[in-house]
Amino acid sequence: MGTAAIGSLAFVALVVVLLPVSAMGAPTIYHTIRISAPYPGTIVTPSMSIATSGCGTASLVTAPFFHTGTGRGGFAGTAAGAVCASGLGGYGEASQSISVNVPFSAMSGHNRIVEKWSLDVSGGTTFNAAKCAVASGTSNTTYSYCSVYSSSSLAGYSYLYDATNGSFIASPTVAWAGLSNGTSSYQFCYAGNCSSYMTGGPGTFSFTGAVSWVFVANGLVSTHTYELETYFYGTEYAYVSAYGATLHHGHASAWLNAGTFGNGIRLNSITIT
Repeated sequence: MGTAAIGSLAFVALVVVLLPVSAMGAPTIYHTIRISAPYPGTIVTPSMSIATSGCGTASLVTAPFFHTGTGRGGFAGTAAGAVCASGLGGYGEASQSISVNVPFSAMSGHNRIVEKWSLDVSGGTTFNAAKCAVASGTSNTTYSYCSVYSSSSLAGYSYLYDATNGSFIASPTVAWAGLSNGTSSYQFCYAGNCSSYMTGGPGTFSFTGAVSWVFVANGLVSTHTYELETYFYGTEYAYVSAYGATLHHGHASAWLNAGTFGNGIRLNSITIT
């Protein structure tokens, strides 16, 4: 086999452990398969979108990507909401995702799969509720409000499928909680009574470390091909709005960096035992 052909294959380590001879006189053999980059045959599906209204903005700083040769991927985006000169608001929303389907073969008797990723990500929100002024001459029966909201989040999950017959096999034993930050302010008046609510608070989050998913799947056979489908999804949303009122100097913003300035998402290995 030539050098180019060798380079195109996934690195698979096969470890054979011989246990003590049983009473029947035959040793029991267990095989551990470890897959690491490159990941040939992997199907990568990136997705992204932005939406805005009024004076809101959104940007895809880094389009979603995943390199099967290195196992590294990621994305980044920002969003902002602001008050227009007319006093009306607007929103911005950016979302990004990557779906990574890695095929592999197991051996009859395998029943445990460990998928290991490493993440370097950060994100956060800013927020200013400002002043909500009800228009002069507003009737006591008129409803009016001012609302400011911002959020940034990163979610991830994985599933195990049988690619030979198309059946779902297992979810991981423990889900990943993800990362997020969000805050909102809501001020409203009706029939001369006014109230306000606020939840959360602006801030940032940062994570550098491992994310692992463990699957327990009995009945795997060597004649089938299996797939681990992993999905990472990021969203940045900022919203400023007023109705029957004017919001002075209100603004909100959100950002997520999971793919630029050294940040990213990397698949380290898949181990089948």
